[in-house]
Order: sequence, then structure tokens, then C-alpha cells
Amino acid sequence: MKAFAENPLLAHSLRMRFWRDPRPAARVVRVAAGSAYGLMLLVMLIGMVWTSSVGDALRIVFFVGLTMVFLFVPIFLAPQFAGERERRTWDDIIVTPLTPRELVEGKLLGGMYWVGLLLLSWSPFVVVSLFLPRVVDPGTNPPLKLSDVAAVLGMLLVVAVTAWAVAGLTLLRSMLTTRTFRAMAQVWVAFIGVLALTWAIAEVLKLFTYGSYSYSGSRSPLSEVIAAVNPYVLVQEYLLPVVSRAWVPYASPPTSFWEAQRPLLGYALIYGLTGLLCLRPLLRRLRALDRQVRERR
Repeated sequence: MKAFAENPLLAHSLRMRFWRDPRPAARVVRVAAGSAYGLMLLVMLIGMVWTSSVGDALRIVFFVGLTMVFLFVPIFLAPQFAGERERRTWDDIIVTPLTPRELVEGKLLGGMYWVGLLLLSWSPFVVVSLFLPRVVDPGTNPPLKLSDVAAVLGMLLVVAVTAWAVAGLTLLRSMLTTRTFRAMAQVWVAFIGVLALTWAIAEVLKLFTYGSYSYSGSRSPLSEVIAAVNPYVLVQEYLLPVVSRAWVPYASPPTSFWEAQRPLLGYALIYGLTGLLCLRPLLRRLRALDRQVRERR
């Protein structure tokens, strides 16, 4: 990162010029993103005031947090390479003395800086939703236990690993396409498809495989696989029951955090490797371009 910061051209790209893009389409995205962010904050505030249950409050906060990741990470990362082509500064980027790895690190951190600020503004809601319902209605909510803290940390891990996977895929699509909005749309369609498909399979399991999510039996291996792919299912069916110890539709009886370890570790492994595997072809592409530039010299 030192080489990246010392390069005037690339250090300038750390500032999100996309937000000052004068094109009408960019203005629409800025307005839509700002409106969506404000709406999500409002939903969390209303949810915490409206509910007196720790489980319901955490469900709202983490579902909004995951939605923020899927929505905003492509907005921040897609302009990193595709935006250079749109601004016709791609040739200047290629001929800089940075190595491909330094370039990827700089572009990745340049976009994730804004994602970090976004999640930082979201994180206080996690703390408030964990403690406020217990203060307001201690009779309904059980006392705080170590397993509750472990489950919340597991949910934070889900959000962080999801952001990493979405960032890796977005950066790869930004490299392979020449349009920022096309890269965003491709990432959104890919993740919406995966989430919708796995959620539909989970709902079918609830309807036709009674023992998978019911009080009368343990979860099936297929349900754990679904939870290891879909973060909403993982949080809803495996982590929230540990915190709330209350009834969750079609969930097994409230269990300890250790019973959620397998799908949680599987999720971290799948999404962590997804981010890494997306960066590998990106590095190969940049190294090939770097060799072409060196040969021309």
C-alpha cells in the first residue's frame, strides 16, 4: 500500500470520483443509494422501537446489514476498474510502476474504505438491539449469556465475509467489463439468483421435509448446506434461536452456539474462497497486461 499511496495518479483514485460523476445515470444511482441508506436506517430505528424482543431486533438489524452489503459494495467497487475505462485513464493506470498485486490491493482497499464507513455507521444498531430490549422488557428477554455474544459475533462474521465475497466478484466484473453500471448489475443479478434459489429450496424443505426445520426432528444435512450458502437462512435458522431462545418458525428447539458452528464455518469457507478465487483471475489479467507493456518498452 505504500507504493500505491506514493503514486499521485493512483492515490487520487482512492477518492470516490464516482460520487462526483456528472452523468445523469450516475446521479440517479447516487440519489437511489442515498435514499436506500436513509430508508434502511429508518427501518432499523422503527424496528427497535416497535419490538420488545431481542431476537426480532437483531433479525431486523442483521437483515438490513446484509442488504446493505449486497447493495452498496457493488456501488463502491464497480467503478474501480470500469470507471478508469470510462474516464479514459486506463492506459495511465497500466503504465504506472505499480505491480499488479499493489494495484489490486489499492483498488480493493480504496473501495472497501467506504464500505467500512458504511458498516461502522451500522454497527451501533447491533449493540443497541442486543441490550435495549433487555432493559425495556427484562421479563420477556432472557439474561445475556456468553452464547449470545458468540452468536452475535458469528453474525458479524457473516456480514464481513459476505462483504469480502461481494467485493471480490465486483472487482473481477469491473475488470472484465467497460461499463460501471453493467458490472453492478451483473453482481446484483448473480447474488439475487443464488439467494432466491436457496431461499426457495429452504421453503420447500419446510413444507415437504417436516423433520428438517421442525421441533420434532433435527435439521437435515441439506438445510446446513443451504445455510452455508444463504446468509439470511444462516442467521434466521441457526444463529437467532441461540440469542432469543424463543420460537422461530420451523426452527429446531433453541440450541447452543456450538450447533451452529458447522454451517457458520462452511459459510465462512465458501464466501472467503469466493473472494480469493475472484481475485486470482483478476491478478492474472493484470499480469498479462503488465507483460505486454514491458514488451513494448
